Amino acid sequence: MAEMQAVRRAVCVDADQARDAEGALLLPQPPNWGGVPVRWNSIPAQEVRGPTYCDAPTVLVATEGTGRRWYRTGLRELALHTAPRMVELYGTGYEMDRSEWKGSEGRCIALQFTADLLEPLLHEAAPGFTLQTRHELFDERIAGLAFLLFEEARQGAPAGRLYAEGLTLALLGCLQQAHAAPKPEAAPRRAAALSALQRQRVVALIDGHLGEDLSVSRLAGEVALSPFHFARAFKGSFGITPHRFVQQRRIDRAVQWLTQQPERPIVDIALDLGFATQAHFTEAFRRITGVTPARLRRR
Repeated sequence: MAEMQAVRRAVCVDADQARDAEGALLLPQPPNWGGVPVRWNSIPAQEVRGPTYCDAPTVLVATEGTGRRWYRTGLRELALHTAPRMVELYGTGYEMDRSEWKGSEGRCIALQFTADLLEPLLHEAAPGFTLQTRHELFDERIAGLAFLLFEEARQGAPAGRLYAEGLTLALLGCLQQAHAAPKPEAAPRRAAALSALQRQRVVALIDGHLGEDLSVSRLAGEVALSPFHFARAFKGSFGITPHRFVQQRRIDRAVQWLTQQPERPIVDIALDLGFATQAHFTEAFRRITGVTPARLRRR
């Protein structure tokens, strides 16, 4: 059994991240990542740790491994289990005096919503955001979004900044709705939809920059909203997320180019419309139109 640490440590530190035999991270952060940083942390098989604290709202979702855990704070000790897709939520300031693990070695997705991440996403709502600490939680909305972020990061972020940022905002929405710590006064609700002028400006920005790696932050800035409120208002206006809307506009443009420019290589169309690879473009095209780009061109 590992020796108990006397030094107070944070919940998520670099030493917790899962690594291969050579010490390389099993989940390196993609270079152009647009969402909450995704870590893949190790869950110890048998270990005891001393004082631990959480300095930012934190979401942990187990991906593998089972076992038991004991968390002690003062005179109170919690006996807990670990299982795949189980969620742990830690609010800012949560502390443990002692923690112990026994079971099979596992891993978990670790997402921390630090102040420098929340500020550009939530704007004036950022300072008061934190979570209620919850253990052994099974919430498929949170687990599902965490796994989508994990898979996108593991694949090198082929869907671009807009997708990862959209998943992050969706996760923040779930957390705020069901698990945010109560505030003394509720913030005033923003409009649930964009105005006609705002819709026009956003669509013009999207159509004029389909080949770029657009982000929710950039779209929100066009209409002077925080990304968090913009994402909700956008879906209230168009019925789909910004990422899906941009994908649809890209595919609409691709259909035009495929039919009007029969000699233009499909790979050039894919790259000019912001897709990471021709394979990624073909997958998105088939999902939206029901056929591949090559088959559409042969019609």
